[in-house]
Amino acid sequence: MPVIIEHIPWIGEDSDAVESVWDAEVTERVKDVKEGRVTLISGAEFQCGTDALFAELGIKRLA
Repeated sequence: MPVIIEHIPWIGEDSDAVESVWDAEVTERVKDVKEGRVTLISGAEFQCGTDALFAELGIKRLA
């Protein structure tokens, strides 16, 4: 399913330009993962890290 970008003012209305920029960004992010510059984590790991940070900062999270 394609991602729909409603409007990016700095690109204008050229949908080919939007798709080109988007594809380049995705390609770079995939390359970062493949080359080990970033590590993907699960949603549960992210949630635990966020919960720990909020607790450390004394911020109460809404359920």
